[in-house]
Amino acid sequence: MLTNIVSLFLCIIIFSVSLIFRPIYAILVITFFLPMANRLVAFGDVRISFVALLIFSLFLGYTIKKRFTFSDPRRVRYKTLLLLVVTAIFISFGILVIRGLPYNIELLEANITQNVTNYLSAFIAGLIYYLIIVTETYCFEHIHLYVRIFVLTLFFLSVIYFLTNIIGITLPVFISPINIENIGGMQIATTISKEISVFDEVQFAGYIGYIENFAEYLFVLFVFGFVLITSSNRKKFYISMGVTCCILVLMFAVPTAIKAFPIMVALFILSQIILIKNNSVRIGLFLFLIIMGLVSFYMWDYLIETFFLKRLSIILVRYALLESPFDVLNLNDIVFLIGREDLITILSNIIGTGGIFGMGPVVVGFISGSSIPFHNFYYALYLNFGLFGFFIFITLFVRIIIDLIKTYIKANSSLKMTVLSFLLLFVLLLIEQIKVSMFRIPSGILMFWFVFAMIVCLVNIVIMEKNADKKIKGDLGV
Repeated sequence: MLTNIVSLFLCIIIFSVSLIFRPIYAILVITFFLPMANRLVAFGDVRISFVALLIFSLFLGYTIKKRFTFSDPRRVRYKTLLLLVVTAIFISFGILVIRGLPYNIELLEANITQNVTNYLSAFIAGLIYYLIIVTETYCFEHIHLYVRIFVLTLFFLSVIYFLTNIIGITLPVFISPINIENIGGMQIATTISKEISVFDEVQFAGYIGYIENFAEYLFVLFVFGFVLITSSNRKKFYISMGVTCCILVLMFAVPTAIKAFPIMVALFILSQIILIKNNSVRIGLFLFLIIMGLVSFYMWDYLIETFFLKRLSIILVRYALLESPFDVLNLNDIVFLIGREDLITILSNIIGTGGIFGMGPVVVGFISGSSIPFHNFYYALYLNFGLFGFFIFITLFVRIIIDLIKTYIKANSSLKMTVLSFLLLFVLLLIEQIKVSMFRIPSGILMFWFVFAMIVCLVNIVIMEKNADKKIKGDLGV
């Protein structure tokens, strides 16, 4: 009931703001609430993320104010591919309505309507969110502002964590973070308590609700913190904000206890050291690694007992079981190392069930008893949208990476590190999707579209700057 009331109140505010003021103000409010997108509003059997409702309210006010047109549709890149994505969704939904759910598919919800409406509303809202952000972003300062607002979500979580975990104040469930206990192979959510400890097998999941997706959120924030540090033109407040963000991310990563997170951060930092040409930033990253190494060395007796390192050591245990160090090049041993042995054995089942056009836009819990689709983004895509939709998404991802590489080459020195950061963020997230799926919860879906929008805005701005430089040189006869 509280979620419904808060959602209605915020929807009215967002609609009013989008009608009276510039859309960017409503975009900023929605961006701040993105991590809470898993708070659902219920209308009978229909389930809709309250953030999705905010986006629909923004869209309604935006289209009325703009007379049902976007400000500058030329800014929307990949229009053909996105249209094909929408087509794949409609075809998949039609197949689900006609055929029903395949016999070998199990959902986590007892009611399929709840599953479908939650998934579809978040997906459509994310696409709308992307369209509005891209058409209303005209300069890098806007991107910087979006990044700062998203970073504030972690600061807000830190304050709430302090109030609930340290002081012991009981807050409404709507704004209370979540702890996760692994019971019978399932992640069971419990409200946060004063007993949380890095030594317990109770993992912190923030507002996201799933520890793997919370780790993705933390990784995005780590990259955003780095972007603030390296792109704030020596503005001390924003640089301090970025440093604080990175520190808080690392602090929250310990009770989250996700193995993939430190690997992603390490790959990001090492890639930056190798690829960037700014020696001061490179030295700063080296100092960061040295400090982290010294802290780990002096606190090793404490850290070795944490649940985080116990989980991380699982990879070393699995590696020791391999017959040869070079076995990591073997596909079967790779899936063994990451704890996803079903990836190969269930593949034929995925292909057969997904078919050409998919089985329907749902979040699959199990297929033939295996939970792999719930933990693998690509298998989930194939099941949802079949070969047709899977090919469209892969094409879209490849196009984004190619455009980011081209943009990195073209970008001036002030934007080069930012473009590289977003390129590494996108590539590492795609690699990590082998082990988890962003599209299994509304916050993951909306965060994907948000990052996608930031990338497209960045590409557009670099292109605009290059065109402006050419025009100036042309006018000067250079």
